Amino acid sequence: MEAWAAFRYLQLIDWAVRITSAPYAEHLSMKTVKSYPTNVEADLARIALDAAGIPAFVVGIGLGMEGGGAGVQLLVPDDRVEAALTVLGDS
Repeated sequence: MEAWAAFRYLQLIDWAVRITSAPYAEHLSMKTVKSYPTNVEADLARIALDAAGIPAFVVGIGLGMEGGGAGVQLLVPDDRVEAALTVLGDS
């Protein structure tokens, strides 16, 4: 489990570097666009958003393939919510 935590920490650092260099970083506010039962599903959605040029971040802890109690949330900047929902569709 420690290796997974280290990996998630590195993802957080990578995301923080990318998001703080964005033009809207000074007034950044995030919203949850979707919740997923597992990290795998949330990460697949994050990758799709990243490919579309929409910054996204996964928060929450999924317990292996079973998922966590509260689920895993996918966050995007407030001003990109509609675009993110369009990209994700019914996923």
